[in-house]
Amino acid sequence: RAVLVTLVREGTPHLYAYSLARDTLVDLGAPGLYPRFVNGGWIAYALVSGTLVAAPFDDRALRLTGPAVPIAERVRLGPAYPIKGAIARSGTVAFLPGDESTLNDLVVLNRAGVELQRVQSPSNLGFSHLRFSPDGRRIAAGSVSFVQRTERNIWLYDLAARTLSRLTFDSTSAATAWSSNGRHIYYSRGGRSIYRIAADGSGVIDSLTDVMDNGAGDMEATPDGRGLVARYFRRGSFDRDIAFVPLDGSAARPVLASAASE
Repeated sequence: RAVLVTLVREGTPHLYAYSLARDTLVDLGAPGLYPRFVNGGWIAYALVSGTLVAAPFDDRALRLTGPAVPIAERVRLGPAYPIKGAIARSGTVAFLPGDESTLNDLVVLNRAGVELQRVQSPSNLGFSHLRFSPDGRRIAAGSVSFVQRTERNIWLYDLAARTLSRLTFDSTSAATAWSSNGRHIYYSRGGRSIYRIAADGSGVIDSLTDVMDNGAGDMEATPDGRGLVARYFRRGSFDRDIAFVPLDGSAARPVLASAASE
């Protein structure tokens, strides 16, 4: 009769039930993620703190009938609001323990696996999309907040100086690429536009294009410095195509746009 779902509103997950009969969403009035129905009239779900809780639930009226009680602590969460585990209808729970704050180190290894450098990200942030500069002296890294998972920015790590500095402050930056001369970094912002910023953070930020259907994912600058090759979501789909984005301001043009996800 109903489906338990998580809706993310302004970066915070909330519990809802979708009524198949009424074709409506019912707000359960509780923050949480990964809701699972458990036999006997309960739902188990996780909090963003990593605590797993259970609350009595009326599956006909679609409402919580009592307060939630904790059943497990330090449950590791995934990057898109699941838990690293599973909850059975019988009430059995299996999960990976751990605090995500232990997973946010940027580590540089040589090819033999020997650790050369390690830097911890700022509190409650994890690194992703690491890209070395052409000269190998710096790393551009995307960050994602473990608290507000839609909050993303670009950071720069200097391997010689061992310094970490924040490069963007719009909280919607992702998918980095270096220019071939190492002077600029390209990135996507707000899910659609591609921007260019000086690698030292100086000057103004240039907007290059706003024509990607649903946001650029991976990007790579061409060696001649004339443009970018970018992978982007096809409109209304989770499939991806590949386009060439000129840096002279002209329109992006498809490179691979088949029925497949490129």
